[in-house]
Amino acid sequence: MEKIKSSKRGRPSVFDESRLARTKFVFSEVRTKRGLQNNTYALECVQIIRNKVKPETLEYFYSEKSMKTSILSELGRLAMSLYDTNLTTEEVEEVIVESAENLYVLHKEHGFNVKGLVGICRDKRLGR
Repeated sequence: MEKIKSSKRGRPSVFDESRLARTKFVFSEVRTKRGLQNNTYALECVQIIRNKVKPETLEYFYSEKSMKTSILSELGRLAMSLYDTNLTTEEVEEVIVESAENLYVLHKEHGFNVKGLVGICRDKRLGR
């Protein structure tokens, strides 16, 4: 994916303006570019996991009532970083699906909250 030139301040844009505009169409209440990027990462993750995880896992992360944007954003960031490696698309998707299932188990069986799950996912992405 081609990175967009960034201004000197703030985080660099990862997605082009047309991609952010499509996200804005879905999440019209989001006002900041960072928020749009987070939701774009989350939608990327939903595209990967929606037909591949157990229904209860998908329901936890994404339903009509709520979306765990912070966890999904981190999983989306992980996917994007893995696409930049020598893994195939199928291998990247397998890692994301397995990660989503494991995060759900940590929540359900061990009581991890969203903040804890985001931290685990971020550590995995950053190789900690």
